[in-house]
Amino acid sequence: MAMAQMTEAFIEQMSDRDIKQMFDYLDNWYEDHKRDLEMKPLVVRAASVAMAEMTRRGIKCPSGDLN
Repeated sequence: MAMAQMTEAFIEQMSDRDIKQMFDYLDNWYEDHKRDLEMKPLVVRAASVAMAEMTRRGIKCPSGDLN
């Protein structure tokens, strides 16, 4: 999945399991590539959209650098 696909509408269609996996992937990517100034804002935005949807669904967001 491309970063551009990680929109609110797309994430709303994902299963709880897929959203959790995507957030874990984004958190790992962020941890490994914090200094990539080009991609960092895209990752942070995608993670914030995922976190908002997780919160809306009552799913606890894991702790980490992205929240």
